[in-house]
Amino acid sequence: MSDKLFAAAAEIDVMDAAGVILANPRRNATAAPVAVVLALAMATERFWEICIEAELLVRALEFPVIGTDENASTRNFAIRHQAVRVTQLMTALRGEPNEEKGNGSSHS
Repeated sequence: MSDKLFAAAAEIDVMDAAGVILANPRRNATAAPVAVVLALAMATERFWEICIEAELLVRALEFPVIGTDENASTRNFAIRHQAVRVTQLMTALRGEPNEEKGNGSSHS
């Protein structure tokens, strides 16, 4: 694909585009420019990535709290790692700068 197409897709407000299409799908879905379709496809992939990372965070939170210090350490590491990952993805999705905190996570 061309750089121009990706540049055009990057300028699309996908939430607005989705709203326009949902308002009149028969007319607006088929009339959507290629850049809008590409932007929606790229957004879908980003949304799905966030869902997967959030699911992994939920699984980490469900690890048993009982057990050895090593198990607790592993659980805590998994929770921190996934929380940071979800925060990073949401920050990128919102188009905010990814500023590092002292603990390796980012501000949101």
